Amino acid sequence: MRNEARNMDASVKARLKNIAKDYKKTFNLILQLYMQERLLYRLSVSEYKDNFILKGGLLLFSMTGFTGRPTRDIDFLAYQISNDMENIKEIFKNICKIEYNDSVVFDSNSVLVEEIREEAEYKGVRVKLTGYLGKAKEMLWVDIGFNDIVVPEAIAADYPVLLDMDYPKIKMYTFESVVAEKFEAIVSLGELNSRMKDFYDIFILLSEKKFNRDFLQKAIVETFKRRGTDILKFDQVFKKEFIEDNNRINQWKLFLKKIGHQNIEFEYVMDAIKKSLLPIYNNIKKEKE
Repeated sequence: MRNEARNMDASVKARLKNIAKDYKKTFNLILQLYMQERLLYRLSVSEYKDNFILKGGLLLFSMTGFTGRPTRDIDFLAYQISNDMENIKEIFKNICKIEYNDSVVFDSNSVLVEEIREEAEYKGVRVKLTGYLGKAKEMLWVDIGFNDIVVPEAIAADYPVLLDMDYPKIKMYTFESVVAEKFEAIVSLGELNSRMKDFYDIFILLSEKKFNRDFLQKAIVETFKRRGTDILKFDQVFKKEFIEDNNRINQWKLFLKKIGHQNIEFEYVMDAIKKSLLPIYNNIKKEKE
């Protein structure tokens, strides 16, 4: 039995190494993605599957066929559960205990929970836990937000898998909600914004995905309202002085270098975002007049 488990571990590792080679990614990144995927699967077959809505970088990475910006975190919006840290800890300990024939073991005793307040008015929770694939060890971070809004309503969908395994069927943010949330962050931070990942993510999504303009407008209006951001500040990030700011351009270049992406001019990115979102702003402004 032990030999069979070792053989299975070796087989999974070999296939993941082939994927890393095919996608020109490091094995460590592919291992991390595999661990994240298998944690999502365990969530999807647990009693808590409807209490967590996938959002953030990992969702974006999957939306772009794992060609976009990788992330070490799994981001969720909690639904109909409290932000009590002991409660969250117990939930993830139970999820870790679920077994599946994928060679991954999550250590339920490794689960740690801490409070986070990163550029958010509402309280968030970070879960840290350790997973194993044979002797390979990976620490996963799960960031959980509360009291936000998803417009349109979250959808249940299959999360893509790296190997021939059962798909995690989980609740996810819609495309429109992802864009609305990221754009609100850009506008609310304004001149202080150093989160280049939001500009990049919106650019990639709007370039690669078809979207419903009415749904996106509704998502933007509701997100700005919920977070108390003046929607009439919407167009300030498209002004020449914002786009041509030298500090911001340098931050953008450093960000691209960090993620190993080819150089794309910040002005080009902002022009593409503007073409997609400015008509929505004009509609909103017209309705307010």
